Amino acid sequence: MLINKRSLLAFCAIWTLSLSAVANVSVVIQEPIGKEQQVASYYGVYDVESKELGLPAKSLRGPVIEQWQDQPVASASPMYKLAVLVPQLTDTWQAFSYGAVAEGKRLGMSISLFSEKSYLHFGDQKRRLRNVVAEGYNGIILSSISYKKMDSEVAAVTNSGIPIVAMANDIYAPTISGKSLVSFFDMGFKIGLHLADEMGDDSAKVAFFPGPKGTGWSDDSLKGFLQVLKEQDLEDKIVVVNQDLMWGDTRQVMQ
Repeated sequence: MLINKRSLLAFCAIWTLSLSAVANVSVVIQEPIGKEQQVASYYGVYDVESKELGLPAKSLRGPVIEQWQDQPVASASPMYKLAVLVPQLTDTWQAFSYGAVAEGKRLGMSISLFSEKSYLHFGDQKRRLRNVVAEGYNGIILSSISYKKMDSEVAAVTNSGIPIVAMANDIYAPTISGKSLVSFFDMGFKIGLHLADEMGDDSAKVAFFPGPKGTGWSDDSLKGFLQVLKEQDLEDKIVVVNQDLMWGDTRQVMQ
């Protein structure tokens, strides 16, 4: 079975997200994965010089709203080996990991899930990426711990002919094969809109805890929140009081 970059991207996009806990990589699929998924796609040349935090590169055409459908996939011979690298197996990463393993099984892949202990273990994830390449994996789905620090590692892998698709966490990486993301900028923006609506004419002091600094998604969510305050002239009315103490790992003890 030949799986190209677009197929890997589609694989990411059609995962069903579930809050079921992932105890290990053995998953029993009790009902079919959703057959159709609406996707906002972007096409063209990925020019990182036109990339702004929280937004698609301006060189890309989109969003193109598409309906992507699951397709039956014949068993591969030899089996396609896919590695999925995530920062940790807490909070929403349990859902992403469950979806990865379930869809990989449906597609007849040999799929391996690798998790670090937290966002504090960037060095471990970098070494992990090198190891899965050495172990002969055919493709990699990467939820990078860092927005920019993984660029050279991604380039080394993609230049060797192995595709890497970024999943959930945005990444700068000029040579990335594709991305399957959600917009954390929009999430922060909508939180700001909701808060502004709830406050009415009242003022508010807000403590905002976006997550680990430099991951991309956390910076995106803060940028979206602050954008609402700027656009609606609320910067004097809704004040973020913890500007010097907001960044940290998403583990409960750190929050």
